[in-house]
Amino acid sequence: EDLAQLPDGRFAVSFEQTQTIRIYDLNRDGPFGAATPGPRLEGVQRLPPNVGLEALTTTGGNALLVGAEGGSADQTPLWVAPLDARAAVPSQTNYPLARGFALTSLDRLPGGGFVALERFYAPVIGARARLTRFEDAALAQRGGAITKTELALLAPPMPVDNFEGVSAVRTADGGTRLYIVSDNNFSGRQRTLLYAFDIVEGGG
Repeated sequence: EDLAQLPDGRFAVSFEQTQTIRIYDLNRDGPFGAATPGPRLEGVQRLPPNVGLEALTTTGGNALLVGAEGGSADQTPLWVAPLDARAAVPSQTNYPLARGFALTSLDRLPGGGFVALERFYAPVIGARARLTRFEDAALAQRGGAITKTELALLAPPMPVDNFEGVSAVRTADGGTRLYIVSDNNFSGRQRTLLYAFDIVEGGG
């Protein structure tokens, strides 16, 4: 469901259904090498099969930040999971969700903090998407929900579809660019779209 490159060059991948994280070393094993298990997360057995570990990124250290997609609840769990954790890691805090929105991707911002991508879909209303950000300090609290800031809300007449991936990169001039991508699910009624947005500090 999501992909994060680790500081040592390996890749962590999150999977729903099995609700697991697997680590791939493409430099050592190539594209067909076997994965090694990533950190185990406490409580994932209670997640609905298709509403699982949708969002994944690194914390900037030797740990992963993992988020569940969320269902009908007004918040969904976030885990901060050290890569070398031997026991299942309990959830650290929660990500707040507006009604109908789900958490679909996370990435670490080049200057610190995190960006989150949310997806909304309902018949008749159609698709929506939202980008938010939150700071590292938000993860220090236990329980409750983090405080986030909305960066953008995507809605018609702008073309919007099933956005499920976000990536944050540093631009040549020192700014931050966000890429988001949608998944067409092999459906003729959906599209694969790639958008790029630049964050203007102090201007939204």
